[in-house]
Amino acid sequence: MPRTISEIIVHHSISPQNQTLKASLTSFNYSHKLRLHPTPNKLGFHIAYHYVIGGKGDWKQTRPDDEIGFHASNLAVNKRSIGICLVG
Repeated sequence: MPRTISEIIVHHSISPQNQTLKASLTSFNYSHKLRLHPTPNKLGFHIAYHYVIGGKGDWKQTRPDDEIGFHASNLAVNKRSIGICLVG
C-alpha cells in the first residue's frame, strides 16, 4: 500500500563535498548497517535515507519510497516523509 508523503526531510553529511557518490554510499551503507539496518532493503542498501545526492549533483535512490526510513528521530515523521541526504 502506498504511503502518503507530506514532508521531505533534507539532511547533510559531514563527508567532504568532493567525495564521490560511490564512496559516500559505501560509507553510509556501512555505518547505517551497524547502527540501524542489519538487513538490506529491497534496493540492497542499509541506508536510512530514500535518496542521496552527491556534491556534483549525481544521485542514487537508496530506499524505496513506499518504505519507511529511519532518517528522523521521530517515528511519526519517518512514517510521513522522504529523507534526502546531501553529501557535504
